[in-house]
Amino acid sequence: MHHGRHGASAPNGSSPGSNGNTNLLWNTPGGSSLRALFLAVTEQDPDTRNHEMVKSNAVLSFCFMFLLAAGMPVWGFDGMDVVQVKKMAEAGDADAQSKLGVLYASGVGMRMDKQEAARWYRKSAEQGNPVGQWNLAFMYVRGDGVEANYTEARELFRKSAESGFANAQYDLGMMLLQGMGGTQNREEAGKWFRTAAAQGYREAKQILNELAAN
Repeated sequence: MHHGRHGASAPNGSSPGSNGNTNLLWNTPGGSSLRALFLAVTEQDPDTRNHEMVKSNAVLSFCFMFLLAAGMPVWGFDGMDVVQVKKMAEAGDADAQSKLGVLYASGVGMRMDKQEAARWYRKSAEQGNPVGQWNLAFMYVRGDGVEANYTEARELFRKSAESGFANAQYDLGMMLLQGMGGTQNREEAGKWFRTAAAQGYREAKQILNELAAN
């Protein structure tokens, strides 16, 4: 699943794992991480895959930490300091709520607290913010601050994807392709990959090429 820079509510952010934006990344890492998770279990037979899913969060967590070490989570505050972000979030601004979740999740400017991150992502998501929905989905994928739940993650990715967020469109496609959190549906997965690719999402283009070659 993916991430992109997101200073406000633009729905088609890019992911550090794909397009390498060097501006503020207000989203937590996910795209390349989730792809690594999928690839780790794709080669397994169905019975083994079910068993491997139990261990998949460890794989994803490793990839997540790698991206963190590479400096992916937050490069700055987009002209806003932590106090401003928190004040706006508490006032009900959905973008600020998602940003505050990122700060708690990454430990930038405050003590790292995954449960608090999930709480703020949820507030943002409940207002229909696509980045808040997407970030909360990853908390459910990883089991960070919430109990891991692929079904809930898939639903949140879908809501975000339907809002036009390319990162979520790709990630929803990956869940559909692998049957995570619900029934496998390669046809619908392809639809979401094409939708993300049309927005310039590089990894969506890559997976479409891979699927066409198989």
